[in-house]
Parts: sequence; structure tokens; C-alpha cells
Amino acid sequence: MVSENRPEWFISDIAIMLANGITVPAYTTYTEKDYDFIGKLAYSWPSSIEQSPLNYDDTNYSPLFELGYGLNYSNTINIEQLNENINRKNDSLIGLTLLEGWAQEPYSVELRSLSGRKLLDNKSVATPSNEVSISVVDKLAQEDSQKITFFGNTLSSWNLMSNKKMDWSQVAKQSGVLVINIRPLKNDSNEILYLGSSCGDNCEAMLPLGELLNGFTIGEWRTIGIDLKCFERNGLNLSEVFTPLFFSTQGRWSFEIGSVFIDAGTGGKEMLFCPNIE
Repeated sequence: MVSENRPEWFISDIAIMLANGITVPAYTTYTEKDYDFIGKLAYSWPSSIEQSPLNYDDTNYSPLFELGYGLNYSNTINIEQLNENINRKNDSLIGLTLLEGWAQEPYSVELRSLSGRKLLDNKSVATPSNEVSISVVDKLAQEDSQKITFFGNTLSSWNLMSNKKMDWSQVAKQSGVLVINIRPLKNDSNEILYLGSSCGDNCEAMLPLGELLNGFTIGEWRTIGIDLKCFERNGLNLSEVFTPLFFSTQGRWSFEIGSVFIDAGTGGKEMLFCPNIE
């Protein structure tokens, strides 16, 4: 664009430069120095996908490109082609799917109530006195979701359990979030629905979920997220997780859940409010 001939082009030229862009000179008397790069990184560029969070005042600050990094025509630095392969650490839990329809090893799903317990070993199961039930249903693919119904007779729970201890302490430092695709079908305005995670007897974090679901349209799929650090602040030992997810209530609630997985960051999710217990 040429800015000198018309005021509106001049305004556009300023806007382009403020956006760290470069205008193309139209006169041969202009040199490269007149149009040198002024753009610099407004954030730190991590050296790997696991390097999160990354702040310039960190004690071990070692990004691939530092905050404010930039080049200009006078630089003689030759940057080699960057590696675009995503090499996750073997122990990284980012992207780990915990549940999608049927539970897979090492996970299992169990219903609990005063009348007894029942493992999900059939397409439709319920506790002995029918306080809570599950049906494996279709969402995007065959049997990729579960319909959970609490009938409000007494305190009951749905539990996703692992037969191996899970350590969430490192993934929590990587901005780890427990993500659940959920579709509310029936809400109870009188009894609270809780969501939680457990690390054994008398070791758990339990958060109210009903208020968030009440704000959703009945029958509409939504994606919610729970910051793993919120679990820790509410009593969960992140290094010894045996029940990564449970729902508990005395009320009449019904909803479907699709994928349950661990992700990094809060983008694209309805984040569950974390109670301030400090």
C-alpha cells in the first residue's frame, strides 16, 4: 500500500505498522532500512509442547524464543527449519482419554448407593433398589456415551475408577484440565449434583456441578472443564488418584456424558467455578 497520496491510505499504513505488518514501498529511493522489521514476539515461544506454563520470570526460563525476540534485515542469524513433530513425553497425560462409552482397561465404572454396588458389565445396569442407573448410548458413534440417571431415592454415585494409581501432579503444572462432554437431560432445582475425584478413603475433592448445568439448554451437548489444581485446592492428593471422576447426589438428575479426557488450557471449555477455600 502507498500512504503518501491519500489520507485514508496513510491511516491504513499506520494501522498496518501497529499490527507489526510491513507496507511495500512504491518509490525506488526507499531502502530496506526504511522498511525494516519491527515485529517482536509478545510471548515466550516454548521449546516443547510440555513446556507450560512458561513465564519470563521463571527460575528455569528456557524457551525456544524468548519474550521480545525478533529479527531485522541487519541480522545475519540463520534459523533452521523448526521441528513440527509433536513428541510427547511418555509420562505426559495431556490428551489421555479416560472414558468414551464403555470403560477400557485400566478403568471401570461402578454405581453405588445404600442398597449396594453395581459394575457396568452390561449395556444397561442399575443399583439393586434402582437409585441410579446407566445406559450405554450413541452420540457420534455407536455406544460412545453413557446416560446416567439419578432417581432421588437416596444418596447415590456414579464412579469412574482406575485399578492403577494415577499421578496428576505433573500434568497439573502443565495447566492440566479434566474435560467432560456433557448433555443435561433433567435437572433438580432442590438437590445439588456434585462432581469430584478421589484419592482413597477420606481423600477426595467434591465440587458443585448443578449450577453450571442449570445454565445450559436441556438436550444440548456442552464441553466443561475442571482445573486439576482446583481439585488439589479442595483436598485431592494429585499424586494418588484412584477415582478420577465421580458424580454424586440425592436428587433427581439425568444427563449423558461423552468423552472424558485430560487437556491443557481452558480454551473452548465452560470452566467449572472453583470454590475459594483458602
